[in-house]
Amino acid sequence: MNFLEPTNSSDYAFGSVSEGELQKALSAGYGTDAAAMTGGRALIPEDIEMSMVNALAAKKEDFKLSNLLKNTKVNSTVHEYTRRNDAGDFQSIFTSEGGSAGDSSQTLERVTRPMKYMQTYREVTLQMQVARTIEDALASEKLAGTLTVLKGLEYGMFQADSAVIPVQFDSVSKQVRANASRRNLVDLRGAKISDAVGEDSITEIARQVFENGGSLSHAFMPSMIAQDFQKLAKDRLRFNPDDRKGAQVVMEYPTPFSSDIKIAGKEAGPDKMMYVKGKIAASGDSTKRPDAPTFALASQNLTASQGRGFDAGSAGTYYYTVFAINEFGVSVGAAAASLALAAAKEAKITITPGAKKGTGYIICRSKKDAADGTDCREMVRVADSGVATTVALDQQEDLPGTGEILYLSHDEVEPSIQFDQFLPLMKFDLYPTRAAVTPFLIVLFGTPDVKVPWFHGVVKNVGYTSDGFYN
Repeated sequence: MNFLEPTNSSDYAFGSVSEGELQKALSAGYGTDAAAMTGGRALIPEDIEMSMVNALAAKKEDFKLSNLLKNTKVNSTVHEYTRRNDAGDFQSIFTSEGGSAGDSSQTLERVTRPMKYMQTYREVTLQMQVARTIEDALASEKLAGTLTVLKGLEYGMFQADSAVIPVQFDSVSKQVRANASRRNLVDLRGAKISDAVGEDSITEIARQVFENGGSLSHAFMPSMIAQDFQKLAKDRLRFNPDDRKGAQVVMEYPTPFSSDIKIAGKEAGPDKMMYVKGKIAASGDSTKRPDAPTFALASQNLTASQGRGFDAGSAGTYYYTVFAINEFGVSVGAAAASLALAAAKEAKITITPGAKKGTGYIICRSKKDAADGTDCREMVRVADSGVATTVALDQQEDLPGTGEILYLSHDEVEPSIQFDQFLPLMKFDLYPTRAAVTPFLIVLFGTPDVKVPWFHGVVKNVGYTSDGFYN
């Protein structure tokens, strides 16, 4: 049948065209929108390249800490074990001839690690699976879901806090810092790692860990701090006259208390999911994230005996703002307000939640004597108190706009840190009811487990050269 010559006039109602109209449309042009072409898009196939550019650039080394940790299968939603913290008093083992031995019992501690559940929902329509597409639609969505979960896992390794968002696990950094009796912690107070005090902190944290039984092997840090780390290391290098590179990347840093610490490469160094404390903005599902809180500020005498407080050098006027947070996202920030703080004082921040309450809050602060509150950066995250208001204290312990460096003692044979895996990364098929779709979840159940916190260390309040508060 000749479609250019309709058999009767009624055929025109079904979209038949005359030969003249068809010829009018046969022009090539460069457009991709058929509706915008004169007489319609030319009857030529568009050049659709049968490939997809992966703009995510996700590689194995993008999940450095997750890949470093050994996976250990656990069989309960709460993993429990006993930790021997001390074998006994070794300094009192001496006695006289025929004397009696003193009581020197070991110290045991029960440790529990609740499993946490990471998952993302995906679906692909039946039509997309049947159609000839750039790449297999189901495989593509499965890969995207896998990358989402892995990125979330790596992010959580450094940022997660179960007190602020209960569905999260505790980050490796938080677990290291939680052991108060033998906590390996150095505070740089805004100094850079490339400063003299920053260089000293590397040896100091290695010494603390060494005295507690560990031996540092890996360091993880945000990319901005990694730049300063390389600047420090390369300042110690001396090049031969025939060396034409002149831009060597230092992979390891030596200390007297450990084997060389890895500070770059595929296993350690800058991590894409580890961030400095920057500006906060509303994010996540606007229908489920909390509403903006309000807050009140007051200056008072330093209350905690261990609090640093404001001294003569840090006394001044500061702007604050507060964001509410839950597992679905971050609220809009509260209107910034200022407070003058003198030496030996602390800031009392009383937070009132909005109508839709969050599980925690992000407190942000400006530089000292800032002109206004437009540049407040994350200072600290606190859990909601569970009552009408939540009170937080700024005692100059956590500085805004800084980052931290996580140092680990990694041992493949006898790991002091691992990932407790309740369910491995897998695709869990769901079943549609009335829709022609293939729905599924990508899931991973487990938690990082710092079995011996004092074998590891943290350097906090690290300033940095690039756009830092403390240049």
